[in-house]
Amino acid sequence: MFKKPALVVLFSILVATANFSNALAAPATDIKWRETPLPPSSVISVNELANSNSSGKKTWAVKGDCSIDKAKTQVTTMASGTCIVTLKIAKKGSFKAIAATKALSISGSGATNTSATTGTTVTTVATVATSSNSPIYYTPAPFSVILKKSLPGKTLSALSAVANRSKFVLADASSGSLSSNFLTIDSSSAYSAPASSFTAQTYESYLKGMFSAVSDTTDTTQFRIDSVLHNIYSLDFDAANANKLVFKLNWGWTTGSPGFISFSYDQSTNLLQAKKRYVLNTSSYTHSLDGGFSAANYYVKLSGGVYSLVASAGDATKLYMFKSPIDYDMPLDFNPDSVGFVSNDRVSLATITRRNPITDLISSDNKLRDVSATYKPQIAVAGSNSATKTAADTKLAEIKKLVEAQGGKLRYDTLAYQNFREGALGVTLQSNSIADGTLGQLTAPYVYFTNEKDSAGTYHPFMIIASFSISDKPNLLNDVRRPPGAGGGGGYGTSNVTRDATLQMAFTKIPMRDYGLVSSIAENTLPKSLWSEVGSVGAVTTYNYASTSTNGVAYDGVDIYPAMNNTMSQSQAAAEICSIGIHVGQGMGLHYHADGFSALSNGLSLYNADDYTGKTHPPLIGFGWDGIALFGKYIASNASMLGYGVALDDFGGHDHDGIGYHYHAHTAPATSNLGKPYTLHLLLKGAWRGKINSVPNFWTEFKDSRTYFGG
Repeated sequence: MFKKPALVVLFSILVATANFSNALAAPATDIKWRETPLPPSSVISVNELANSNSSGKKTWAVKGDCSIDKAKTQVTTMASGTCIVTLKIAKKGSFKAIAATKALSISGSGATNTSATTGTTVTTVATVATSSNSPIYYTPAPFSVILKKSLPGKTLSALSAVANRSKFVLADASSGSLSSNFLTIDSSSAYSAPASSFTAQTYESYLKGMFSAVSDTTDTTQFRIDSVLHNIYSLDFDAANANKLVFKLNWGWTTGSPGFISFSYDQSTNLLQAKKRYVLNTSSYTHSLDGGFSAANYYVKLSGGVYSLVASAGDATKLYMFKSPIDYDMPLDFNPDSVGFVSNDRVSLATITRRNPITDLISSDNKLRDVSATYKPQIAVAGSNSATKTAADTKLAEIKKLVEAQGGKLRYDTLAYQNFREGALGVTLQSNSIADGTLGQLTAPYVYFTNEKDSAGTYHPFMIIASFSISDKPNLLNDVRRPPGAGGGGGYGTSNVTRDATLQMAFTKIPMRDYGLVSSIAENTLPKSLWSEVGSVGAVTTYNYASTSTNGVAYDGVDIYPAMNNTMSQSQAAAEICSIGIHVGQGMGLHYHADGFSALSNGLSLYNADDYTGKTHPPLIGFGWDGIALFGKYIASNASMLGYGVALDDFGGHDHDGIGYHYHAHTAPATSNLGKPYTLHLLLKGAWRGKINSVPNFWTEFKDSRTYFGG
């Protein structure tokens, strides 16, 4: 794979200018827009929105969080949000016709933004005050928020049989009442296994009691019990503490001699029995049979809220297995050919270099330690912080002014970058699913803005994202049917496969200057592409004319790859991704290939249906390396959202309502390797629509060129 491109945000604000025969002779028709936000819940004259040097007939239209009366003379605003205003002025005398669209904030203190527009058809985007309540530029709720959300109305149904990777809950009552005693995992108490009810009816209460049954490799009637919420932990026991059941770290770097128990479950007696135990060698990070397992063939008993192993079936507790209240099964579209689980061994963590702790991002050589004093105030503190936010907002306003003074422009409203930054900085790891992760750590600790000049004195602003490329939620890599192989000779059949995610040191730069859009797929120059790597067979398409590695970045700091993998096969059809559309490659770093929300709307994806509530546009979920923003997919239940009826082009993007050209997650029909029809759930399709040839140092990484990283 070649180096990651240094991302550059490309966003066109100027859209089209018609040619008139006497254009050079005609005076410029200007529109000056209102400088301050619109007052909330108010009636405003259209004359307060904009004025012009032309007396041509004016036609007004609005969208978003406002309405206009039948006479088209007054606008009524809602309590907050954004009003999208379109003004058309007819030709009058020597003044040309003009059309312009602007997004005016209804809430916040606002930012001065007097802009003149000239020409015939102009689309601009306003600069408005930062607001987490923005109806257009907002990021999804992170997993820390999702966990606390209510999830009422759930009923439990019996699990008819235990299969490999079955998701289940375990209760002491056959009724399935939510007030029963359920086996749970408690991360705040050394990963104990207490009994707890589901009466809280939140995502968190359910997830703590959800488990995955992983078949024993030597006897498929037996299974280990993995936590869904903290899926690097498996159920074990403590021989020194009355055989009490506890969860132990089995799939990450650790010490001691943890292990897991292989259980059997008798559907007729409803007894759970420990059959054997496997112990982890923390030097080789492989498991072997524990020949000294003292509780072999013991049964599970629940007493006083504690689960333990007892020798007699007569002392055991009847336990009942139910289907999980939240669907976490593999979506059919992520395995259309029903590929079975491969028997390949997983890559041992002993072969993987352990990442440095979070402080390395800021202190080590070739990292953020060497960012210049110009930009350092933006990263003085990791995560969301009022002082660094002020520094970032101030720098962004300065960047906009300097770029526009040179005749350039930012691709998007500054609100898009401000809210993306705040959203990214607010994501924390809430699931123990990373081999060397720490609960509560930031997934993208630093986001800052730079604005360096090239040799000709032209400014090139970037949004820099320093992340670990880890999702904040369960990744369930153990559910992947055919994970990527670790490489080496002998082919896939003899290769170990990747089922563990580790921290990465990811530095991404997103261009913020508008460099324009390509008019053909291959207009951008790629040193190599998926298409060229497989022999340049057939025509280039928006699927195959793509980077062979990272294509963009999600708001949680995780890399987004093209829909196709590096063999130019669709990752979905290859059955190599988990239910949230993510997997790891040979480098053990997580990256998205598909849209989990679109394929499995269970409320636990990168973005979710709740994120649409009270908004006028799908959520901002990422950026392509070309600087084009990526928003969530349109859904039928929100058909009134801005741009719903505006078709996406072949790149997966469109332009509407003054937002500018942007991508959307979307779907497309496809045919599997065995000829079965299925649906592609796309984040970034592959080819970039933004022009990358004009982006300085696009193909260089942090260690190779620090200039545009602010070093």
